[in-house]
Parts: sequence; structure tokens; C-alpha cells
Amino acid sequence: MQLHCVSLEAVEPSSCELDIKCELHHVRLQRPKLLKSFANLWRRLMPYASERKAINQLIDLVTPDVVWLEFGFLGHLIPMIRRKEIPVVMSTHNVESYLYQMEWLKSFSAFQRIVRLPFLALNRFHERYFFRLADKVVAISEKDCMYYRHFIPEGRLSVVPNFRINDFGAVPKLEAPSPYLCIVGSLGAFQNYQGVVYFVQSVWPRLKLRYPELLLYIVGAPPRQDTPQATALRDLATGSPGVIMTGEVDSTIPYVKGAIASVVPIFDGSGTRTKVVESVACGVPVVSTTIGAEGLPFENGQSILIANSVQSFVDSLVALIENPELGESIAARAYKLYEKDLGYEANKARLELLLGVR
Repeated sequence: MQLHCVSLEAVEPSSCELDIKCELHHVRLQRPKLLKSFANLWRRLMPYASERKAINQLIDLVTPDVVWLEFGFLGHLIPMIRRKEIPVVMSTHNVESYLYQMEWLKSFSAFQRIVRLPFLALNRFHERYFFRLADKVVAISEKDCMYYRHFIPEGRLSVVPNFRINDFGAVPKLEAPSPYLCIVGSLGAFQNYQGVVYFVQSVWPRLKLRYPELLLYIVGAPPRQDTPQATALRDLATGSPGVIMTGEVDSTIPYVKGAIASVVPIFDGSGTRTKVVESVACGVPVVSTTIGAEGLPFENGQSILIANSVQSFVDSLVALIENPELGESIAARAYKLYEKDLGYEANKARLELLLGVR
């Protein structure tokens, strides 16, 4: 069997090692030269001409047995692939309609909410219409799966958690001038942006007062430069001593491996956080909100530290800074759970079962 995955965001081809031929094809597409909002609105309903051409050419070239669509926003491609009588697996990563609803409620003005109301409805329509046409729908958490059960038959739903092959052994850790914490995530995503602003404004000053040499690395692509969020975040970081924004980097792993702790101040979202899994795979303790750790098998006080308030963030991070042995024991217990539930071998079996090759 050949499994061919399609991503419309990444650039370089890669592969994975299942007991089937598995190739990952990346297709960079050019959007129509319309106003971006109208282009995105159209994309919720049907593929662009460039998408149709690129995907048809790819399918004709590789003649796959299965097409795996990575990320829920590609649901509109399902009908054109099914017309070629090829089974489709829709891998969702998040409930996109929920994420957009949270952003719509918390990040936009009243006027912007009125203008963007059609997107709110179309995101829900996109999931409820197109996902039902897929042969399999993959959620990465049981909570997400509960949402999809409202409109997708149980037999076509599977849960495969975020997992990460631990190939970090040869990656050197960052040699920073002082001990540091790190926050990883694309700041263009509102839940990551919201969490970073909360932490830098409310938690960081209290830690910096206690540990003047402590640094905070914020690792990930910034918001688009033409947005108020980009300006606000840049001003916030500039006015906060010890905060270093790296921008987009080739790999987050060196920053994570060298940190005292990986901080996940996420208060909205669905799915599970790859940044938590990567941090655990690197042997670094994680301090996260309840939502940031949702859907993962880690227990507060044993394999992760949960913090949902300013004081609990400060207390948890002070404990790790003052007691390195605590961090080592938490990271070790988390790593055992990672190997059992979130490592390559466990999820290789899940994927092979999902694709019917076991």
C-alpha cells in the first residue's frame, strides 16, 4: 500500500517509516489576487483553481491507494479526491471552528465581529459538510472526538494523539548567557499570542524581580508585521527586561533542551499541544495550564506542573528553579509516559490499524 499525505503549507518533501510506502508531498499554492478575506471565504467552499490543478497532477503522478489530508482546513479537497475513487483520511489537529470562535469573541472589536460573522458560520459548515465525506476522520484528543461525534459516524472516527519521533539526541542545547525559561509557539495563532502576553505582563515581572539574571526566550514566528498584535508584542518584549523574542527558527529543539522549564500558558484551544510533547521528549519539565496539557496523559505534580493563575505559575517555576532535582524527577516520569503513549512505536501501531495494514 502507498500512503501519500498532502500539506499545502510546508515546503520540503519528507517520509515516514510505516510498514507501507509512505510519502509526504508538500504543495505550495498561490492564492487568487483577490482581497484576502474574500479568497479565504471562497476557500471554505471549494478549492482554488491552483489547488485543483496541483492536487490532480500529484494524484496522477503517484497514483496513491490513500490520500491523507493534514489539517482540517483542507476539508474542501475531499470531494475532488473522492471523485477519483481514492479513500481519504482527514487528520484534523484542532477543531478549527472552535478556535476561530474563541478568536472571534476575544480578539476582535464589535465591528470586526460583524464583518467576520460569515467566517464563523462557514467554519462550522466546512467541518460538518466536508468531513462527513471522508473515509476516516482523525482527531488528536478525545475531547475533539466528542465534537465530531455529533455529525460523523463512530466507525469513521479515530483518535491518534500528537506524537513526535525522538530524534533529538544529536541536537545540541542552546548555550545561553544565563539560565532561562522558554515559551514555544507561532504567535500568529491567537491562543499563543494571548498566552505570551499574559505571561510577560503578569508572571514574568515577579520572576525577574526574584531572579535578576533569569531570561525568557519566546521562540516562534511573530504575528504578521501589519497587525496591531505585532506592534503590541514587540513593544511589550522591548519593555520587559530579560525577554528575548527569537522570531521563526529552523528548530525549536535547542531552545527547549537548554531551558529550566518549558512554559505553556494556553487558555484557549482544542487538540493537544505538540510543544508539550516535544518538551517531554527533550527531557525538560513542563509548566502548563490545564487547557495546555489537555488530552495528554500527564499528571499534575508527578509528570507535569499545572498552573492556571499568576501565583501558581510563579510558585511552580520558583520550585523548579530552586530545586533542579524536582525538575529532573518530573521530566523522567513524563518521559516514561511519552514512550508508552506518545512515542513513535505506539502510534505507528495506531496508524497501521487505522489504515488497515495490520
